[in-house]
This record gives sequence, C-alpha cells and structure tokens, in this order.
Amino acid sequence: MTESPATIHRRTSHQQSLHTRLRAGVGAVGLISLLILVPIGAGALSPASAHSELKSTSPASGSTLTKAPTNVQLTFGEDIQTVGDGIVVTAPNATRVDTGKAVIKGTKATQSLKALTTAGVYTVGYRIVSADGHVVASTFAFTYKPVAATTTPSPATTPVAASTTADTQGSGFPTAIAVFGTLAVLAAAGMVLVRRSGRKPTSGADG
Repeated sequence: MTESPATIHRRTSHQQSLHTRLRAGVGAVGLISLLILVPIGAGALSPASAHSELKSTSPASGSTLTKAPTNVQLTFGEDIQTVGDGIVVTAPNATRVDTGKAVIKGTKATQSLKALTTAGVYTVGYRIVSADGHVVASTFAFTYKPVAATTTPSPATTPVAASTTADTQGSGFPTAIAVFGTLAVLAAAGMVLVRRSGRKPTSGADG
C-alpha cells in the first residue's frame, strides 16, 4: 500500500525529532561526565599541594616570647629539598637577624638566629621547595618582649664611728707617762734634798 505524502512527512519529522533528542541526550551525558571527571582529576592533583603546606612553626605564629629564641624551625607536610630554600628573619628595626643557611632535615627547616637585642615584632619570611618541586612561600611573625631586669637596692651602710674611748685612752696614755715621769723626777729631787740636808756641816775652826 502506497503511503500518502502526509504520512511520509510525519514519519520523517518524527525520525528527525528522535535523532535530535538522541544527540541532545548524548551531549548532556558527555557534559555530565566531564563535570564529574574534572573534580576527580583535580582531587588527584591536590594532595601534592596539600602535603607541601606549612604545618607548624617554632616560635609559633603570633606568639609572644620573654626569652630570645636561638633559631626558627618550620615543619611541613612532606620532605623538603635541600636546594632553593631560604628563611629570612627581620627585626623590628628592619635589620636581618638570621645567620648562616637553613638546615634541612626531612620535613623540617631550621634557621639559626643572632642574639636578639631589640624588643618588638620579628617577621619570618620563607621559601621552601618540597620533594615534588612544589614551592611554598609565605611569612609569619612573633613578638619578643623580654622581662625588664629588676635590681634589689643594697641596704644603706652607716660608717662605723671611731671609738672615742679608744681615742681617749690612746691620747691619755702619753699624758699619764709624762705625769708619772714628772712625779718620779720630783721624788728623786726631793730625796736628794733630804740627803743633803741630813749631812752634818764640816767645821772650819776645827781645822
């Protein structure tokens, strides 16, 4: 049986509509698959970045210290390369207080410091290369606030007055000697006079 032109047109239109819907469905499925796969791919790449992040610092970021630290230590989520690393520590007066190169051991980077002589905020800037080549660079700060040294006043010392008794005795001793000496002389003179007066006078007539 021969189909009428109207029937053929309707069947053709229906087939074209079906093909259009199929293509749209395939496109939607592809788009959905792409949206699902992109996060998965991003998740597969993100752990490397996450493992390179700074985990802790010593001194801690934002902390206040009363005792000056001798070094700064950074701990990361994965091992660190020994090249391309650097830690800079700046004092409140903008002078650098880091000395020597940072020592890398596993996940830790340690930077020695000079003696801290200025109170205030110290800034730590770092650039670290992780084992997978990922670069981590940032800054943090800590505050150094030494305790003011307190001095205990020494008790007032009163000069010891010289002993007046000793001085009196010392000055009186020569005087006593002089007195006794004078008395002795006077006594001797008296004895001489007594002896002379006791002698009998010699008569010239008897001669």
